[in-house]
Amino acid sequence: MAATAAKVTAEDIEAAQDALAGGFAELVRLRESFLNGSDDVTWDQVKSQQGVIEYAEQALERLARQKRRYDESVRQGELGKIRAELDAHAVAEGEQFTGLLKAVEASVVAFASAYREHNEKVTDWLDRMVANGVPTLAGRVGAAPDAQGLSHSVSGSVRAGEREFSKVYSGRVLQELLIALRGRDGLSADYFVSDYTGHPTLAELYDQVGAPWQEHAPIPDDAVFVKAPNGAIFTHDAAHVPSAEEMKRGGLRVIDRAEALNG
Repeated sequence: MAATAAKVTAEDIEAAQDALAGGFAELVRLRESFLNGSDDVTWDQVKSQQGVIEYAEQALERLARQKRRYDESVRQGELGKIRAELDAHAVAEGEQFTGLLKAVEASVVAFASAYREHNEKVTDWLDRMVANGVPTLAGRVGAAPDAQGLSHSVSGSVRAGEREFSKVYSGRVLQELLIALRGRDGLSADYFVSDYTGHPTLAELYDQVGAPWQEHAPIPDDAVFVKAPNGAIFTHDAAHVPSAEEMKRGGLRVIDRAEALNG
């Protein structure tokens, strides 16, 4: 039956080392006394002290092994926690991100719709001004005396006294908002803007957000591991190993699984 992983501290190891050192010191003292002809020390005492030292050596090794087992049990416990957190994260965080993205989507659509309503009003006001004979004015020069302060420009904006209304689009505002938020609450620019030029569909975007991890195929038992001069390790199936010429040209070498796992 395997021994349990009892807790062994560095202090326990140090105490055992001190006991062993003390045993050696006592052996030296006894041996020297015996060799110098002391009647107070017998050879049996010297041999007995050698037994004490052997026991101390084995006790120290026993403690060292117990400590390694204990340390490994602690390590495995922590790794188990990390694994459980990762597995839970895969589900919980995906659901959280999806829910938050849906809220962002709804807010963005509502924001964009409000801008569209504004633009539709501008179009309606322009059409009604034109239908009622309000002239187009090239600049802000006032309004016709009979137009109640109303005018419109060649660009399609409409004016009411000193106020001018133009069509505006929420896209620019949203982009500027994301740029302006960089650094908020310690969040770097990458959390708000990206150089990524791909444009996934809405469904694809939700798939990405809902699965905040990458799924990889299991490494086959007959995998071949190839190491590059810069330390990078590549995994190939047996049918797609680089040719001898490619290996030579790239300074590559085949390594075993154990070396691959150790980096």
